[in-house]
Amino acid sequence: MGGAQYQAKCLLDALAHESGFETYYLAQTVPANRKRGHYEIVQFGSPRPRARALGSLPSLYSRLSELKPDVVYQRCLMPYTGACAFYAKRHDVRFVFHVASDDDVTPPRYPGGARSLLQRTARGIGEYGMRNANAIVVQTADQARMLRQSYGLEAVAVVPNFQPPPDGPPPARDSRLLRVVWVGNIKPVKRADLFVDLAERFVTRADMQFVMIGRRGDEQRYGTLHQRMDRLRNLVYLGEQPIERVNQEIAASDVLVCTSAYEGFPNTFIQAWLRGVPVVSTVDPDKCLSERGAGVFVRDGVDLARVIAELSSDRARLGALAEAARAYGFANHLPDKAQRLISLLRP
Repeated sequence: MGGAQYQAKCLLDALAHESGFETYYLAQTVPANRKRGHYEIVQFGSPRPRARALGSLPSLYSRLSELKPDVVYQRCLMPYTGACAFYAKRHDVRFVFHVASDDDVTPPRYPGGARSLLQRTARGIGEYGMRNANAIVVQTADQARMLRQSYGLEAVAVVPNFQPPPDGPPPARDSRLLRVVWVGNIKPVKRADLFVDLAERFVTRADMQFVMIGRRGDEQRYGTLHQRMDRLRNLVYLGEQPIERVNQEIAASDVLVCTSAYEGFPNTFIQAWLRGVPVVSTVDPDKCLSERGAGVFVRDGVDLARVIAELSSDRARLGALAEAARAYGFANHLPDKAQRLISLLRP
């Protein structure tokens, strides 16, 4: 699952403890087992990538018509947003849209060509849905400001991402080794090359290890990067992993690095914080790193390398960051933060 899908699952798990809800999770790509105790997964459209987005809208509308929901909740601006809003308006039900990325509230720029026309159409349908939502929820105060500036729309609530806490304390870590982990699928916005550059910079250091987790990128675009990853003796690439394994790898690490150009609020930050792992990142949502002590905000690859080098030689600072990160995660990102969102879902 991606971040938006995982947060939807966390919300459904929170709803399991509330009375008066019958819940369904609509998706195009679904597992074989669709019964999950307190909710049911319902497939619409086709799981084939080319059939997603615009081609799936009639099927999505049809499934909603069959289920007859009192409330529709949808996360991430896309054509689904428009279909959900259209259904809700026609059937006089509540539609709650949840921003999933800063990209959702940033008007895009398109190049020319047929692909651009499809992108504009898809975005336009999504923006129709956002403008016609009964309630818009954002992840950060930054997103609320961007929504107001870009679209003249007001968010009704800022609801941070949330996750269940881990079982037990973090595992003991080897103080002789600085283990640095990066989690994300290899695609342009994630800028995986900056992490590979970082590993290359410290390739002669036996006391540092770099771990990458996530789906490989398109071979035509990222073939050279994949080759660099394979050659580095201090870099371990684990590929795509289930969330349980990702949590284990993060818990065994000293630092989580994020090299994204932009994000919403990364679930990986919360996974790290709840396990006492500070974040060093090129994004800083709501200044959680630069002002609230949950890690270190860096501007670029040079700054990133400097901070990692400093942390490798200053274990006292690393330990203080780890304690602050865990405290911040437990104070701000546990499932009790879902209550404001759940109140918006009651018709």
